[in-house]
Amino acid sequence: MSIEYIAYYSIDPQILLPLPVVDGFAQAVLQSPKLRSLTFIASPGQEHILDNILDKCRASNIILPLRYLSIFRILSPLPLIPHVENLTSIDIVDVTTEDDYSVTSFNQLWRAISQKGARLEWIHVDRVPPTLVDYLITYRGLKSFTLANSQTPADNLLSNDVDAERFYFEVIPMHCATMRTLDVRLKFIRKWCFSSRLASVLAQCAALERLALGFSSENGAPIVRDTLSFDVPDTLSY
Repeated sequence: MSIEYIAYYSIDPQILLPLPVVDGFAQAVLQSPKLRSLTFIASPGQEHILDNILDKCRASNIILPLRYLSIFRILSPLPLIPHVENLTSIDIVDVTTEDDYSVTSFNQLWRAISQKGARLEWIHVDRVPPTLVDYLITYRGLKSFTLANSQTPADNLLSNDVDAERFYFEVIPMHCATMRTLDVRLKFIRKWCFSSRLASVLAQCAALERLALGFSSENGAPIVRDTLSFDVPDTLSY
């Protein structure tokens, strides 16, 4: 088959897919050597479908030549690692576990992406482990970065401040010539919010078209924050 785009969408967790349907979907992926884009959006309890596909790929020694990967709900990102070398876009959110294993898994994912030499242009994630920051300072050319998180402020560890500082002051300068979208507007506190220190960094982003950042007046304790989202004019000034 010459399929280049395959997508799975589920909006109703009550619908149980027959096993032949799941196997058929997996076979369609395995028999698509030109597959460039894979989208998997699962309802709770259906995460195993993607694992089933990736297990079959591993058993058959198949590497998917993916350039675009969009995943919503996944048990672990580790089975994706063999297929990340050619990626230019990754959208991966809502891992079903929030524990030490999950943190370790995402560190391994971004370390593998870096080691395989992938140069991502579009990134949409709901967490920023240290290895993601490490990866982003190894190359130039990122066009869009979105950080989305549905957790409450108290759920975000204060240690994330280190990653936030590195992201804004080490990563952004590496990609300021190409970055068109910077969206960090959800429930992150402290250093992830806008501050006057960011003004000079953002002013370097000559290609920036859309900016969304959270605002906070707090000095340590989480508070309710507002979000500013706007299209950036031709000239960005402060």
